[in-house]
Amino acid sequence: MQVGTASALRAVLSHLPPVQHAFAYGSGVLHQPGLYMPERSKPAIQLDGNCEQTNPQPTSPSSSTPMIDYILSVDDPLKWHMLNIQKNPEHYSWVAKLGPGAITGIADHVGVGIHFNTLVRMQGGQMIKYGVTRTSLLLDDLHTWRHLYVAGRLQKPVLTLASCVKEVEAAQAANQRAAAAAALLLLPPIFTTKDFLTKIVTLSYSGDVRMGIAEDPRKVERIVQGSRPALDDMYLPLISEPHGPFQPGIRGAELGGGDRHSIPGAPSDIDRHSSGEQNIIGDGGLGISMHSIPVQNTANSQDLKIISGVHVEREGVQGQDSSPPERRDLANAQWAQRADAHTQGELLKCLPPALLTRVAYKLGFQVPESHLQQNQSGVLIHDTLDDITNAAVRSGQVQQLVAQALAETVRASSASQALSGLLAAGGGKAVQYFGSKVAKAVRGAFQGAWASGLTIKRPP
Repeated sequence: MQVGTASALRAVLSHLPPVQHAFAYGSGVLHQPGLYMPERSKPAIQLDGNCEQTNPQPTSPSSSTPMIDYILSVDDPLKWHMLNIQKNPEHYSWVAKLGPGAITGIADHVGVGIHFNTLVRMQGGQMIKYGVTRTSLLLDDLHTWRHLYVAGRLQKPVLTLASCVKEVEAAQAANQRAAAAAALLLLPPIFTTKDFLTKIVTLSYSGDVRMGIAEDPRKVERIVQGSRPALDDMYLPLISEPHGPFQPGIRGAELGGGDRHSIPGAPSDIDRHSSGEQNIIGDGGLGISMHSIPVQNTANSQDLKIISGVHVEREGVQGQDSSPPERRDLANAQWAQRADAHTQGELLKCLPPALLTRVAYKLGFQVPESHLQQNQSGVLIHDTLDDITNAAVRSGQVQQLVAQALAETVRASSASQALSGLLAAGGGKAVQYFGSKVAKAVRGAFQGAWASGLTIKRPP
């Protein structure tokens, strides 16, 4: 199999039983600069801002060719694995001899509900890894962040290969909105677009037991750099459009009234730019006022000016960037957000209920998850959500509470899934796969040192 186009990636699905939803992800699909030597191998696809392939590069199978990662969702994993064992028994380890019940049992009771077949060699030599989960679990993780496992992967650009479940699109939109809210809560009052996107990518790695051992230490940086146009497309509209998809029940114009350039709790730097040089560019429906503060552009040394809505004017644009001018300028913008108690409370209400349950526990409350949900119209189902968010704001530790809840969620799910993967992969495959991950992490660290101009001396 010569992997180089979306159709080639999709062709893998023809060798498997039918699935309801499928996407490819990871360094084998999306460009991560510097991870693989360009002369030896390249990722299968690079995405533009619309998550469409650009300049597909066919690759030849080799030891340096990155493995292609897939996640598949099905209605009935037990039945699906029974069919797949009959069709592709070589994809499984010794666990398959115990039957499909053992496979799903390990996934559900040890892991986070997903079974991976790893180091599967396809025709032509391309190595792939695919995880199979229940569609209902996929939807649950997107809505609740119970594990923030599949949901975490979908907070970053992926290549969707099959989608027969209309609910996934709405759940993914909710997942992205929650990721944006969490990032804003963790960011300071003034931040750059790159800070915002980096924080979003970091969410699902905070607390991951694999980081620093079997993961590239520069993974987040590479994802942001390699998938920047697609990340801009996913998240910039949420904070730049005046009527974005967030529905906290209040708009920035209603917060405090008066001059919208006066942001309670934000640094005085904002006020120094509150003349004609700075104009509001929208609140994205977040209940916060977002502004762009002029910053120097290193490419042409011109100041950024934001005017009326999301329209951006910048003189002397140079270079080969083919994205729309307003998107280019927003990508280099500096932002300011309100830091008052009301805004923090409204952002907290945008977080998924399983994460809020952890926040509540840290505040000394044991609250049913169902009491921390809003309906599709943004109306509170139970007053408990107000009580918890108000208590979190009064504690003065919103950032710490959210960061700790995220780290605990990711730590628990990554540890459970790592153990599940070891059991499911069996001895030989587990050792081989772990070795490949460690090698990738070492390669990433080495190339990061090389890119930074560091000299690595060999011992005498």
